Amino acid sequence: IPIEGFQEEFLDFLQSFLPPQTSDFFMSNIFDNISGGRGAGLLSSVFVLSMLLMANGVNAVFSGFENSYHEQLTRNVFQQYLYALGVALILVVLVLLTVAFFGYTQIYIITPLNDALETEEKPKKGSRAREDYLEQISTLIEEKGYARVVDIAQNLNISQASVTGMIQRMDSDGLVSYEKYRGVILTAEGEKIATAIIKRHKSLTELFNLFGLNDDETYQDIEGMEHHMNPNTLRTIQALTDELQRQPALLSRVKDKVSAKSQ
Repeated sequence: IPIEGFQEEFLDFLQSFLPPQTSDFFMSNIFDNISGGRGAGLLSSVFVLSMLLMANGVNAVFSGFENSYHEQLTRNVFQQYLYALGVALILVVLVLLTVAFFGYTQIYIITPLNDALETEEKPKKGSRAREDYLEQISTLIEEKGYARVVDIAQNLNISQASVTGMIQRMDSDGLVSYEKYRGVILTAEGEKIATAIIKRHKSLTELFNLFGLNDDETYQDIEGMEHHMNPNTLRTIQALTDELQRQPALLSRVKDKVSAKSQ
């Protein structure tokens, strides 16, 4: 399709709902053959064969309806098969047009609208956004063994097109290694930053949990604080957490004071 960037956007759209194994098989065995021209003769033969099989199905349907209570319709075999093949071609064209319409609508209408809304509702600075991406990539790799654009977009509640653009910029900056349709891995520098941000997140979570605050209540606060903490602040929080854990009586007094101030 002669639209700039359509191929990449369309494949990202397909990847968003294909399971990982299916996605990998499609990219390496089907799409590469189509786009690279390898195996074109075989693919053309398979397409022709599938059309003939589809025409057989349509022909069987025609055969079931060619006799009615009032009238009997007769055609020779060759004529009947041509009618079936024509209907099959019409169905194929309709399916292709439907897929193209939904793909174009998703990529060039819905996605830009979502991006505009996200820009207005969730303005983020570059460094904080990158840290969020690195944290999500590291977490996904630890949990699933891989990190895909679709998973990052889902966890961050951002469109796949925006995630792809950011990942490509981070790849250029040497923070991640990104291969289209294969996933994202962290470089040594990216892993260093991700480890630091995860460490800050865990330290803040441990401190708040001591006071009975659950993750749902503190998640947004921690997400904001973890990006603006220098090493001295982090060490202070860790020392305070360790001391409160070692002295339950002190922790109890502090919790009582917090409760009194909240009343």
